[in-house]
Amino acid sequence: MDNNSLEKPVTYTIFFGNKDKDLWPLVNSIPPGRFSMLIKDAVRAYIQNNSVFSFPEYKQKKDLKPVRKNLSIGKYDEDVYKYIKNIDKGLVSYKVKEIIRHYLPEDKKNTSADTLVKLESAKKNPDDNISSGGFPHKNNHNDLSSSILSMGNMKYRKKS
Repeated sequence: MDNNSLEKPVTYTIFFGNKDKDLWPLVNSIPPGRFSMLIKDAVRAYIQNNSVFSFPEYKQKKDLKPVRKNLSIGKYDEDVYKYIKNIDKGLVSYKVKEIIRHYLPEDKKNTSADTLVKLESAKKNPDDNISSGGFPHKNNHNDLSSSILSMGNMKYRKKS
């Protein structure tokens, strides 16, 4: 077999840490044993420039946390193996996460896990939303202090 052929199954461990909070809802919701299959499908779609691929929606877990997932590539996944094999060893995890982000729905890209949980809650309970940001708050009152609180995650640029 040539250098890019798969002789035996290969497993990569992908760690989704604090810098990947936008991926936690998806990754934590994938049922056991399905992660590798979904990621291999995403990689295939990416290789083929498939713009219509999407991840299935699973029930979101409330307990979102950092997680390690194994990506197993077997003998029937030679196309995925060849693609991954051509990525620098230290960048495989980064590239897999980049592909996942590529296929995230627009409303979930670069969104923190906390915000996604609030968005899901807001969808389920639209009457609990307040006008200053659309997220439910513990004190459901519409005043300036709650408006300021809802803007607490905004980042400001320094003037040069």
